[in-house]
Amino acid sequence: MAKRDELLAGGSGTISAPAPVFGEQMWNYYVRSYPEVVRLHYPDLV
Repeated sequence: MAKRDELLAGGSGTISAPAPVFGEQMWNYYVRSYPEVVRLHYPDLV
């Protein structure tokens, strides 16, 4: 799945590597879906 920056750049495919484990895939989904919540609770990560 394309990352947020890849989608915003208008790319037709993904150049990033896939997440190796399910938890990392879920984190990537959460960060893309709820960026305001991530900024609120994890300000040093964003």
